Amino acid sequence: MIRFINEHRDRFGVELICRVLRPAVQGFLTSRGYRAAVGRAPSARQLRDDLLVPEVARLYSRRIVGWNVASTLRSEILPMQALDMAAWTAGGDLTGLIHHADHGSNYTAMVYTERIVELGAVPSTGTVGDSFDNAMTEAVNNLYTIEPIRQRGPWRTVEQVELATLEWVWWWNNSRLHGELDMRTPIEVEQAYYADLESAQTGTCRTRLPIGTKIRPIHTSCSSSSILA
Repeated sequence: MIRFINEHRDRFGVELICRVLRPAVQGFLTSRGYRAAVGRAPSARQLRDDLLVPEVARLYSRRIVGWNVASTLRSEILPMQALDMAAWTAGGDLTGLIHHADHGSNYTAMVYTERIVELGAVPSTGTVGDSFDNAMTEAVNNLYTIEPIRQRGPWRTVEQVELATLEWVWWWNNSRLHGELDMRTPIEVEQAYYADLESAQTGTCRTRLPIGTKIRPIHTSCSSSSILA
């Protein structure tokens, strides 16, 4: 009910919507009940059920380079802000990189795919019905859900989730030892890669690894992620 009123209140007004629909829809809110509901702080259960956190990570180093906390799947809000953060990390130019995603409507939306092309990356999607290219994304999602979200909850505000996500992403990138990286951190792997690249290409411009982005939202205690390779 609240979502319906939010979507139409600018056009019809809260009082008119409630006055017209309350006799027709059993249990529909009064205008006073609506204002009380929207003014109430979200419950821990509501935050757990509604928040989505897309993350963007580089596949070769497992470094998370972009993330966002939102309560909507809209392309221009949820995944695009995480993508823009990842692009900023790369200097704003993703020319030659590959953006890989599933077939979710928010990732195949025109506004999102146009942004990928605008940044210079190439959009890519996997085949329908398999999980072969989704394993790393799900691994990151599951660890994020278990470690900061379930262990440190319940959550009372969006700001709490944002701060916890910021802390966890920093720890993931700078302190956590990854078995897939020979017990090194993502930052150490990238530093070693670029050091080797510079020594092998002395006097030439440094090239960047292709970045394959995988983004998959998960409706649970806040989670969704993306991966750059």
